[in-house]
Amino acid sequence: MSDTQFLEKMKLYDNICGACMVNTYSESKDGRIILKNFNEKSYAHMFEFEVARILQYIYRDRQIYLNMPFFKYLKFKVKYRKLKLKWISNKESQISEFDIDEMLKYVATAYKVDFNTIYEEIYNSYWRKKKIV
Repeated sequence: MSDTQFLEKMKLYDNICGACMVNTYSESKDGRIILKNFNEKSYAHMFEFEVARILQYIYRDRQIYLNMPFFKYLKFKVKYRKLKLKWISNKESQISEFDIDEMLKYVATAYKVDFNTIYEEIYNSYWRKKKIV
């Protein structure tokens, strides 16, 4: 891969991250970023989690709520114990219209990229420390 191709790829990744940040921020109501049906084994969901972490860092009044099975949440929370994470039940998460997959598919379509691979590529390029699965 040449330098110009690499730079174009990184610019695309940055633009996608920026679009996801704007959408996530605009959907965070009352300072709550609710990630419905969160799956820690999905690269797309982990990408969105990292975007939410960035927003939480920038806007200190934002709180991340994860809607996932409770025991998986506890295991996940131990892994990210330095973050302020909260669990939210299915009933409570219904108040949020924000659906991770729907937003990510919308952004992928807008940038004319493949939903199934782009978020894995971005996550691996920017944040991957170890294997997810």
